[in-house]
Amino acid sequence: MGFLDFLFKKEEDNKASKINNTLKSSFSNVKKDILHVHNIINDHKKNTHSKLENIEERLKRIEFILEDQKQKIVNKPSESLEFEEDNIELVEEAQILKFLKDIPRAELRLFKALYDLQNSLNAKQISYKSLASYLYPNKDYNSIRSTIAQFVLRLLAEGLVEKRRIGKEGHVYITPHGYKILKNTKTKRIIREIEN
Repeated sequence: MGFLDFLFKKEEDNKASKINNTLKSSFSNVKKDILHVHNIINDHKKNTHSKLENIEERLKRIEFILEDQKQKIVNKPSESLEFEEDNIELVEEAQILKFLKDIPRAELRLFKALYDLQNSLNAKQISYKSLASYLYPNKDYNSIRSTIAQFVLRLLAEGLVEKRRIGKEGHVYITPHGYKILKNTKTKRIIREIEN
């Protein structure tokens, strides 16, 4: 009986050793996954914080320019108001051009495509699928759906578009602010250059 006990004990030790190794490996993998998720969250926080600081700085600059223009208008006699209005338009145009240059070309291309589709179809909003097939006619929608969504989110953050869900489909449309920017002639030229 002693020999059989020895064999059973050795077999139990092997099983315990395998279980121990499997548990070590599993916990090691869980630890790696948690660290990876933690790094992703930290990167996201840094990027979001950076974007918010950028938006805050833009707002401060706009407030400063508006306050400066307001003071000039209040302090000037009425005959120079026409000159000031032209000056304000030039400042707004410069701001719009700088604003557009900060937006990546792909997002601007989507913005122009949205404008073209809304005007040609006389539609209030355009579906993500329609945008995708217009911009990327040879690609499957599922392969570029997330790209379109990313572009729309960027334009949404800039106040150029709004999105809406109709049924199961996402739709997007240009905001009044977006149309105001598109009415600027230099803006149209810049957006036209994107296609080239």
